[in-house]
Order: sequence, then structure tokens, then C-alpha cells
Amino acid sequence: MANKQISEGRQTAYYLGTGLIVIGFLTFGSVFVTVALGLRDAGRLGCIEDPGNIGASFALRAIGGMALMILGTFLRTVGQCGLAGSGSCWTRNRRVKMSSPGRERPAV
Repeated sequence: MANKQISEGRQTAYYLGTGLIVIGFLTFGSVFVTVALGLRDAGRLGCIEDPGNIGASFALRAIGGMALMILGTFLRTVGQCGLAGSGSCWTRNRRVKMSSPGRERPAV
């Protein structure tokens, strides 16, 4: 088995992408938590003081969370396969797909 070294930049991109996916998921999920907690306050949504700005807050968090998850997925793919995707994900002799930097698993 060949010992392939993954560059520091690709490892950083992979783990930064994973972090952005987690932050994006939490940001997106906070919209639903806010609504669920706000329902018990008889129509008032939690600690949001300006009722006219509720929709903008929800939209900003939901769209921002989705954007972070998309950006994180892109960075994670770049970290996994390289920017050009040139052979780092698939080895020619064994058809093995990389699951994360430094680890290999059989392709499905």
C-alpha cells in the first residue's frame, strides 16, 4: 500500500468545511428551535423584541445556514479530492475512494 501524504492545506480545507457544515446546520436549526420555544409564549416568538423584523431574522438565519452548509460541502470536497479532483480520490490500481484525508475505504 502506497503511503500518500495529504498536504496541510487540503487537511485544513477538509476540517474547515466540516466545521462550516456543523455551524450551518446549527444556524439553520435555530429557526425551528426559536419557533418551537416561541409557541409557548402565546404568539410571541421568544426574546425577539421587534415583531415586524421576525421574518427577516428567520430568513437570514435559514438562508445563511444553508449557505454555510453548501460552502462547507464545497471546501470538504476540495480537501478530499483536491481543487482539480485529479486522481486523489480514486487510485488507478485499486479503485479505492478516499473517505477523508489520510483514510481510505473501499468504493461502493
